[in-house]
Amino acid sequence: MSELTIVATEPVPGASARLLSGLADAGPIEVRGYAADGLEAAQMAVMARPDVLLLHAAMPGMSGLEVAQIVSQAAPEVACVVLAEKHDEELLRLAMLSGARAVVSPEMTSRYIYEQLIRAAAGKMVRETVEYARATDPQQAPVCIGVAGIVGGAGRTTLAVNLAVLLARRAPKDCIL
Repeated sequence: MSELTIVATEPVPGASARLLSGLADAGPIEVRGYAADGLEAAQMAVMARPDVLLLHAAMPGMSGLEVAQIVSQAAPEVACVVLAEKHDEELLRLAMLSGARAVVSPEMTSRYIYEQLIRAAAGKMVRETVEYARATDPQQAPVCIGVAGIVGGAGRTTLAVNLAVLLARRAPKDCIL
């Protein structure tokens, strides 16, 4: 498994260091930087493009939820995960509405938090697959062609059959008649 890249917020110096050292024991991580406030966190996420932005819910300047909302628009491939002391349904609801992909608490085990970060970053990993490229390529989207004409007129059946034969010759494996 490749390293999980992280930008972490540290509203109080040393607040994230213990958590990140525990995460390093759980799996391979690369910390790309520490942000002291919400604005700096948003800027670092947009510039460094880590897999995960680990946000404290309460930070100076902008809250973690405000940062998640900005980053989810400016850098949608960066997964925002909110770190909150209090883990309740209302916070989870607000976090999801703001674009965060998970809410974790420092009381959770490092292994569990690491798994949540991996799960949150999985969206970026999916976007890097060949299947994602095929599914989102407009050139490979299916096309439906209908042939219509006025009653008693232009030979709809002849036009439809000739069009179908032409399409079947151009793309024999991709054409359904």
